[in-house]
Amino acid sequence: MFTHFDAVLGATVLGQTQSADYAPGGQPISVYFSDGTDPATHYGGPADPRVTIEATDLAAVFGNAAVLTDGWCVEGGTVSVPYANRGKCGAFESGNVHRSLNGTDALVLVRSVGWSEGGGGALATASLEVLFLSSDGTTVPVALSAAGALPDGRKNAAVYGPGPVYVGGTLAANLVPEVTGVACSPGITTEPKTFGYNWPVARPFAQRAPTVELTFESLAAAQTFTNGSAFGSFTSFACYFRKRSGAGFVADNVAEHIKVTFAAGLTQGGGIRSRAGANGDASVTVHGLTMVGVAGVTIP
Repeated sequence: MFTHFDAVLGATVLGQTQSADYAPGGQPISVYFSDGTDPATHYGGPADPRVTIEATDLAAVFGNAAVLTDGWCVEGGTVSVPYANRGKCGAFESGNVHRSLNGTDALVLVRSVGWSEGGGGALATASLEVLFLSSDGTTVPVALSAAGALPDGRKNAAVYGPGPVYVGGTLAANLVPEVTGVACSPGITTEPKTFGYNWPVARPFAQRAPTVELTFESLAAAQTFTNGSAFGSFTSFACYFRKRSGAGFVADNVAEHIKVTFAAGLTQGGGIRSRAGANGDASVTVHGLTMVGVAGVTIP
């Protein structure tokens, strides 16, 4: 029985992780006899190992420069996802019985940052993907460690919740009302390069297609975005994540919040839904050119 602890991703310690899912991503190579009926031998083939992590520690994520456009690269450093053995009659087992998933080189990408109305108090969550890199294509880039001690301490990080969303400027007239969910996706795809070996040694970017998915319960907002058409346009976009504090939030005029912005772009209507006995809602996808995330800002 085990669970995960804080992840170490280079110089970034990611606290309050909600999940950590590892996938080796291997594909076997099967060689068949001449008649093609039965396999003669199986070999280990290409593999694309990765860990997907969800966490509420947005400050750690946005502490990396240009994180929404570039992610961050760990080279010759520490990439570690510790696992702690659960106790039979308590929290954790004592002694050197715990393990961790370790590597030294990886590309860390943000897959999404957002929140949705509902259970959990609408906490903003970041979804990260850790893509391991081999030193030479033949060396396995990740491994489970031998049994060791439980990691020291657990990080108590600040958390964030809903903030205002503006389309076309930050005046009150540009505020999107009755927002129920935000999902900011950098949309980065990579081209893993193995050069014929089993494990990737590099991951150059193939494409960036950043979007923000908005859901809201205001028909007026749906009219503003697309007015029933498939597409609309905007001159600027900004959504904020408001830092929580005690029973409420940090004041808007204190520079401790996070914002995600686009310059001009396209809005794509996602439809309007309504059911008996419940509020209807609408959705829109915001397409921009460059997604910029900044921490330590005030909210207008």
